[in-house]
Amino acid sequence: MTIDYEELLETLGKRPRTMLELLMKKGEVSTYELGELGYDQAPRVAQDLKERGVRLRVKNGRHPITGSRMAIYSLADDGEETPGSFTGRVAIPKAFREEILVHFKSRCNVCNTEYNGRSLQVDHRVPFLVGGESNEFDVRNFQALCNSHQRAKSWECEHCENRERRDVTICSTCYWAIPDGPFTHVAMREERRLDLTFVASEIKEYKNLEKAAKGLGRPISDVAKAAIKKGASEK
Repeated sequence: MTIDYEELLETLGKRPRTMLELLMKKGEVSTYELGELGYDQAPRVAQDLKERGVRLRVKNGRHPITGSRMAIYSLADDGEETPGSFTGRVAIPKAFREEILVHFKSRCNVCNTEYNGRSLQVDHRVPFLVGGESNEFDVRNFQALCNSHQRAKSWECEHCENRERRDVTICSTCYWAIPDGPFTHVAMREERRLDLTFVASEIKEYKNLEKAAKGLGRPISDVAKAAIKKGASEK
């Protein structure tokens, strides 16, 4: 299926969106140009696009300053064989994206913070690289993530052992897939995680925690854990 790049742009985080915009505007972009924009890990940026079904052609070029070899990326033609491409990936329809945002009440599923639509990404709970693409768009298989947590999840998934194993069961029980459910690990680490964001009137409560932590000479996370433990023991 041919990907509608304009539609895909609306669903991408800043890093892959920037690269795709450059490819659409200029026809090609080099690792040097991406580095100038602050993206030193160009292969990771390219991988972000590949995992969204974008086929990339890669050729060798020369760094304009050092003369060393560098990669130059361009959009491949439909049907062209390209290394590392993923077949079967389709762009998320706008109507389904809106359905996801409504389902999650425009809140990030990790930090539960409310954002405008542009600041939220529709995310496969199980990464496409592991779970592949379903023929149907089912809300249960997706979540809304803010840009910050989308990037954090991408980094964790890139460095997770399951990237090579591709075991759907492992991904489907991970914190990054079900932060709103009974997860059993965080990227295959024996951890439990809770992400809290304080907004509006809640900021006063955060400042109280901050003040208490400073007085005790302890990290604010320790003070928060102690408060949670105390509250649980009193019930």
